Amino acid sequence: MQLLTVPDVAAKYNTSIRAVQAAIKDGRLPAILVGKQYRIDPENMGTFVRKVVPTINPEGGAS
Repeated sequence: MQLLTVPDVAAKYNTSIRAVQAAIKDGRLPAILVGKQYRIDPENMGTFVRKVVPTINPEGGAS
């Protein structure tokens, strides 16, 4: 299984690293802590897209 990094997810979904980190912290995006960095299972991305990406405005902040 290939896990994604926080920057990978941010780039793929055209959002900020902070938005991805906030989603992990809030429990909206399940992630695994590996050392000091989070890794995200691509199978959890549907949850992220439905719950997080629609709330991000083009300037990178929450709407």
